[in-house]
Amino acid sequence: MTANNRLVLPALGAAALLVLVASGCTNTSPVPAATSTAESAAESSAAPDAVAIDEQSCAGMGDVLTILHNADAAVHDQRMGEREREGWYGLATRVLDRVPASSEGDISDALDAMKKAAPPVGIDGGATSTIGSEAWHAAGEDLREACEAAGYEYTTEGFTGG
Repeated sequence: MTANNRLVLPALGAAALLVLVASGCTNTSPVPAATSTAESAAESSAAPDAVAIDEQSCAGMGDVLTILHNADAAVHDQRMGEREREGWYGLATRVLDRVPASSEGDISDALDAMKKAAPPVGIDGGATSTIGSEAWHAAGEDLREACEAAGYEYTTEGFTGG
């Protein structure tokens, strides 16, 4: 670092601090009273809001359905073969596996059933997905109904074939 750079960096830091102070972005509140270790641990381990997670579950399922919709459309239009579709289905199972669940309620139950009906397929190409099975469709219908009942919808985006 040159001498000029060493002078500029502290000056930039001081300027940023001046901007924060001038804009009122300083914390002048008193220091809170000390809390016990047990209280701190309980606060930091509090679960995220189940409603927010349910909304993420429904949105995440929309992503999974988007993958499937576009893969199926490409096969239907003969732009993709079955082997490639199975690769996209495998990806969909891995995305599905990462969709968060609140671990309680109808949305969580239906999502769990979908994950069990189509467990994640590895990227080695050796296994095939079970997407499309009766269990998959039943859980999907349950999840759609649960999302709609909660006021959420999951949507698919068609972007292939244009």
